[in-house]
Amino acid sequence: MVASPQDVADYIKSRFTLSGEVQLQKLVYYSQAWHMVLNGRPLFKEPIEAWVMGPVVRSLRRTAAAKPSAFDLTEDEKRSIDAVIQHYGVHYGWTLSEQTHQELPWVETRGDLSANAPSDREISRRLIRSYYTEQSMRGEGPTRASSEPAHVTDDELVAVARRNQARWEDALALLAQ
Repeated sequence: MVASPQDVADYIKSRFTLSGEVQLQKLVYYSQAWHMVLNGRPLFKEPIEAWVMGPVVRSLRRTAAAKPSAFDLTEDEKRSIDAVIQHYGVHYGWTLSEQTHQELPWVETRGDLSANAPSDREISRRLIRSYYTEQSMRGEGPTRASSEPAHVTDDELVAVARRNQARWEDALALLAQ
């Protein structure tokens, strides 16, 4: 089951008091990015576009004020989003927007467009995942608390290591290119 952008937005709104739509859009964007880094798969299928104000999920336009409805997210998805809220939630929307304007996925997707030119260019998931994986490998960005027990047996530790190795195979292959 894949979540929807609205599920992610509703979860964020249920956990956090937003400063506005721009902040919500950026938190949804970073949730998608960091979930791919931390879990090896996207949170939702809908594209993220490189708009003037930064990355935007079109279906979420003008939904920030709406009350959150029920959301269908796994515990892993919630932990990823919680990590993003904790890391990025201290910043207002325009600060996050300016930050995305300095980051490769938005910059590269916008290309030679002028600063105020409208765009519906999709920011590729591959570009997002690669960029934020590099950040993660430098120790930057949000970190998610492990769902693994604090005291594990040797067999459990081996199983965790194997799961982590499988989870990182795509990211490592991407970086090797």
